[in-house]
Amino acid sequence: KYLDLSSLLILIFGLTPSLVLQNLYIHQIITYMFLHSPLDPTHLLMNMLGLWMFGSPLEERWGTKIFLKFYFICGIVGGIFILISGLLFVSAYNTPTIGQSGAVFGLIGAFCIIFSESRILFYFIIPIKAKHMLWIIIFISILYALAGSPYSFPAHIGGLLCGIFIIKKLYIPQVLMLNLKSIFSRIKRKRLRVIEKDRFIN
Repeated sequence: KYLDLSSLLILIFGLTPSLVLQNLYIHQIITYMFLHSPLDPTHLLMNMLGLWMFGSPLEERWGTKIFLKFYFICGIVGGIFILISGLLFVSAYNTPTIGQSGAVFGLIGAFCIIFSESRILFYFIIPIKAKHMLWIIIFISILYALAGSPYSFPAHIGGLLCGIFIIKKLYIPQVLMLNLKSIFSRIKRKRLRVIEKDRFIN
């Protein structure tokens, strides 16, 4: 019964490219992040460790609201990479993906750029700078993919690249905050300044 329930949950809420693209299970792009295999508890533990280790300093720096938006955006982009891999590779088209690794890898990318000079115990043993760890993680992810690892390479790289792109191009911009009131108020201020200048031109 437990395994049947697990399979059912993965079928409905895990991310399967064929179900999303053919049956429009769009919700799976988000819900897959909330599932982990009961047969592989280390996956959940490692994700929780990464969320705490790299997410805590970012949440403290940005605040919970921006942090959650960043987290879910990276997870969704990781899901989109999974869909793309399903279109490119027949073997991935009907394969479900679960876990929050895409979102966590986005946090890792952000942390390694913002706190690039901070030292981290890589695998709890080797002290290295965060900026160097970023390249090591990318290299290891590629090796895992080439070795046929069951862990989702598209989700990892998709989330990681999303996190890096947001930080490098936007650096936690107001686009993430989606604060429409501040945007409109700025537009109004600019218009008022233009009107005031026009008045004094005459």
